[in-house]
Amino acid sequence: MHYQIDNQQIGSLIDQRGDEATVEIIATFLPRVVVESLLAALTRANLQMEALTLEPIAAIHVLIPESMRRLNVVLVDIGAGTSDIAITNQGTIVAYGMVPLAGDEITEAVSDQYLLDFSIAEKTKRSIVNNGEAVVKDILGFESTINYDTFVNDISTAIDYLASQVAEEILRLNSHPPKAVMLVGGGSLTPNITSTIAEKLQLPVNRVAVRGIDNIDQLSSSENLPIGPEFVTPIGIAISANQHPVQYVSVSVNNSTIRLFELRKLTVGDCLIQAGIDIKKWYGKPGIASMITVNGKEITIPGQYGQPPEIQVNEFLSSVDKPITDGDQISIRKGEDGDSPYVTIEELLGDIRPIAIYVNDQLRPLYPIYKVNQQRQNVYAKRWGQDPMASILPCR
Repeated sequence: MHYQIDNQQIGSLIDQRGDEATVEIIATFLPRVVVESLLAALTRANLQMEALTLEPIAAIHVLIPESMRRLNVVLVDIGAGTSDIAITNQGTIVAYGMVPLAGDEITEAVSDQYLLDFSIAEKTKRSIVNNGEAVVKDILGFESTINYDTFVNDISTAIDYLASQVAEEILRLNSHPPKAVMLVGGGSLTPNITSTIAEKLQLPVNRVAVRGIDNIDQLSSSENLPIGPEFVTPIGIAISANQHPVQYVSVSVNNSTIRLFELRKLTVGDCLIQAGIDIKKWYGKPGIASMITVNGKEITIPGQYGQPPEIQVNEFLSSVDKPITDGDQISIRKGEDGDSPYVTIEELLGDIRPIAIYVNDQLRPLYPIYKVNQQRQNVYAKRWGQDPMASILPCR
C-alpha cells in the first residue's frame, strides 16, 4: 500500500537512507486447489505460467495509474461467476473484495424467463445486447422474438439484485460512496447496470461508467486489438506478466508433482516442506534401551541411533540445502531404525585381570567369576587367550 522511512511516507525505498524502513501491504492467499486447477488447465493446453495475479489487480493496474489513485475510485470486474472489486484512495489500493454473482446470474434469469437452455440463454442475452433483438425457441418448441425493451423489463429483478450486491460490497469495503465507479468485464454490458449501481450508491449517473481497452494508456492503437470491456482484464494480465514475471518451478517428490514459485533460489528443503514432509519424522528411531543390574546397581544401556533419511536428486545423493531446478526428480527414503544395544561383559565391566597368589610356593591365580542371570559365564579364557598366566603378574 505504501512505504515509510523513519515514519515518513515515501513513494519508493530505492536509494533512500534512514534508520527504519517499513511497508504496509495487503496480502491475498489463494487456496492451493485454485492454483493447482489453473496449472492443470495450462498443462492440458501445453502452456506454461508466466505470471499470476488477481483479476482486479490486473485491471486496476492498466486503468488507474498510481497518479490517479489519490482519488477514491472503485473498479468492478463483472465476469461470469464473480464480480471482483478493487478500491483506490490516498495514492494506493486500499481494499479488495468479491461478490459471488455476475453475468451468469443474468443468464439464469433469461433461462428462467424464456424457458431456454443455459447455453442458449447466454447466446440470446448477447444477441439482444449487441443487436437489439433475438429470435428464440424455448424447450417446448415455441418460437418468439424478444426485443431490447422487453428483455430489460423481464430481467429487471435480476439486474437490480446484481447491482445491489455489488453496491453493498463497495459500501462495506469503502464505508461510504466512492467518487466514481469503473466497470469492466463482459458482465458490465448488462443493460442498465451502470445506472442501477449509481442509484444504489447515490451517485450521479455519469460517475458510473463502463471502460474498454481504448482507455488503457499502455496500449498502442492497432486494428488487431479486440474492443470492449471484456478484454481489459486479459490485456491487464498480459501487461502485468510482462512487467512482473513470476518464475515457476515444477519438481517431483517421491513421484508426486510439486509446484513452487521461485521468488528466491529454491532448495530441496523447500520442496520437502511444500510436499508436506517433516524431515524429522523420516529419521530412523533409536533402538530400545536395555536395563541391566550389575552387582545390585541398575544400569541403562541406550540403543543405537537411527540412521538419517536418504535424499536423492536425479538419483544422486543430496542434502536439503542443494538448489533445485525445474524438472528435478527428488526422492526421500526413511532412515533405518537403530538396533537394540549389544554389550559384552568385557565392554560393560572393563579389563579385570586375574590375581596371582602363591600357596606353598605354587602359583594359584584367582580368576574373576561372572554370572549372568545366575548362570556362570566363562569369559576369562576368551579374554586372555590360551595362556592366561602369560599376562598375570606374580606376587608373593
